[in-house]
Amino acid sequence: MNKLILLILLPLLLSFAGAVDSFGVNSVLIKISLHQGETVVKTVTVSAITSGSFEASVEELSGVTLSSTRFSLNPSESKDLVLNVDGNTLEPGVYVGHILLKNTQEELKIPIVIEVESPDVFFDLNLDIPPQYSEVAPGSRFIVEIKIFDLTGFKAAGSLGPSPVTLNYELRGINGEILSIETENVIVDKQAQITKTFILPSTLREGDYFFTATARHKTSLGSASSFLAVRSPLLSSSSLFTPEFIVLLVAFAIFFLIIVAFIVYLVRDRNKLFAELYHYNASEFKRHEALLGEQAKVLEQRGMERGKIQKEVNARLGKLKLSQEKRVEQLKKLEQKGNAKEMQRKLKLWKKEGYSTIGLEHKLTGLSQKDMKRIMSGWKKQYKTEDYKNR
Repeated sequence: MNKLILLILLPLLLSFAGAVDSFGVNSVLIKISLHQGETVVKTVTVSAITSGSFEASVEELSGVTLSSTRFSLNPSESKDLVLNVDGNTLEPGVYVGHILLKNTQEELKIPIVIEVESPDVFFDLNLDIPPQYSEVAPGSRFIVEIKIFDLTGFKAAGSLGPSPVTLNYELRGINGEILSIETENVIVDKQAQITKTFILPSTLREGDYFFTATARHKTSLGSASSFLAVRSPLLSSSSLFTPEFIVLLVAFAIFFLIIVAFIVYLVRDRNKLFAELYHYNASEFKRHEALLGEQAKVLEQRGMERGKIQKEVNARLGKLKLSQEKRVEQLKKLEQKGNAKEMQRKLKLWKKEGYSTIGLEHKLTGLSQKDMKRIMSGWKKQYKTEDYKNR
């Protein structure tokens, strides 16, 4: 049975072989916050599934370097890439880019967003995109909740009081491109909260984006960002049905049909075994009944009480029926364990044992050995079969 399963699944496994990832990383997104002039270090771990040579580079970002740009790994080996961000070379603001990691089989982009704030931040802000808007379709709207705080209120000098703050909003791709920008001026007294609704361009391509915001007051600049996934709805997306997706869909459909067919095969195979056992039991009972009936006729002709004879016949038939019920129970237990091979072996063994033809074992009380041998001889000629043999 295990060989059969392997034979069925082998084509599917081979179809997926080319789609298996050759490496993985421990970070799908890198977000770094620092003040101008600071230096921050982050580590990204690359784990190889298959052996190969790798290239790593930082794209669309300045002031960011990697500890290694070329390296090789064997299966199950890992490599730590140290990402160094030098805030001395970056002006306050939000920077977006990615790490490009590739080998001969595939490539992967790890998005990076760097929030550089001024050395002294008077007003900072938080962004919150509700979960239902974390993944949106091109042309649809999404909502952002923005909270602005006067950080000077936490200092001994007290808050600045009502102050003008310029808010700048940007939607940026992981390649650093600015796709939309909006600016507004607000007055903040200690803190303020704004709920903004934005409409994505209908021509926006599916992919990963960042929504960024900055709060500027004189020389102070605070910043925040949030990840945004743009995906078309499953049923209406024409770009969803890429060649890769269609291959995956077909492979999944084949896999599903194979599983269904395999389950149907197992069910029908096991039902067939039960049907075979029931047929065998019925045949055995009929032949046993015929043998006992021939003996009963001889005893009745010799004047033995009919009721007494029938009582013994019924007892022997009941014993046979009980034995047959035990066989069915054994087969059911093997079915629950999923052991179809043992079910087949048991059924074959029972059929091979057949009907015992030892006279004394099946002879009714009062019947002579001579009569029993004569009856058995005639019975064996009538019901001659491979299932019923002498032991």
